[in-house]
Amino acid sequence: MLDLISLIQFILQDKVQSHDEAASIVVDAGRLEAELLLHIAHRFAISGTDIYAHSAQFCGLPFSPVVPDGLIRDIDGSHIDRLGDMRSVTVRVQDRDILFLAPGAAQMLALAHRRQSGLSLMRDICVVPPAALRAALIRAHADNLLQFSRQRLARRWPFASAHLDLTLAARLGFVTLLSALVGVTALVPFALSAILLPLLALLFLPPSFFRLAALMEKPKRPRPADESLLPDIALPVYSVLIPLRDETGMVPQLAAAMRALDYPALCIKRTKFTHEYN
Repeated sequence: MLDLISLIQFILQDKVQSHDEAASIVVDAGRLEAELLLHIAHRFAISGTDIYAHSAQFCGLPFSPVVPDGLIRDIDGSHIDRLGDMRSVTVRVQDRDILFLAPGAAQMLALAHRRQSGLSLMRDICVVPPAALRAALIRAHADNLLQFSRQRLARRWPFASAHLDLTLAARLGFVTLLSALVGVTALVPFALSAILLPLLALLFLPPSFFRLAALMEKPKRPRPADESLLPDIALPVYSVLIPLRDETGMVPQLAAAMRALDYPALCIKRTKFTHEYN
């Protein structure tokens, strides 16, 4: 009989003594709102690889501890935030598309029933542990994940960078404090200063010099070759559209940047912030 109880008994074997004990495991997983296979792995300290290897054997499906390297199909990089919810991936292996699955217990039973039906589609399916599936997705989208994490950090802490949040006085004070620290180090006993002073100078002075130079330098804007510019009233009117999604914290920065544009205010048609919720 193919049901959750028989699946648990097959996976745990001698670790459960009765049908009622296996049924209580199902109840506990439901009460905790936990995936049954992961609940078993944590409760009995069994690796996910062993859990899914036994589950695949129960369903009569092939099992692989890893997703092999190959061309991963059907992954849309624009929905990188949804990769964590993916439970399957199609990989081109030796001129053949194989569907690698990391299903839950209910999906395992559905696969077992389909296997019993003798569907030819099942020969192109292979069960893998969830960790192996995640590793394959990370390898395939390492660059996109890094870019997405940077964007999330910028949205969560929009003023986390010193050049956005700290004033000129605060930054100059920081440089002065570091320089004073180096000076104090020079006043300690000679035996220690000979060690600490070069080390602190190497750590603090070069970055401080470059930061100070960057603060003092004014941006140079190129001027057009023809100095006969149009009067403000003759300039065209532009509408600038800035699409945002879950980026409320970025609105003050964007508004400040738009107000800082070197363009006459008379030519700004309107400024409008619209919130749309899907």
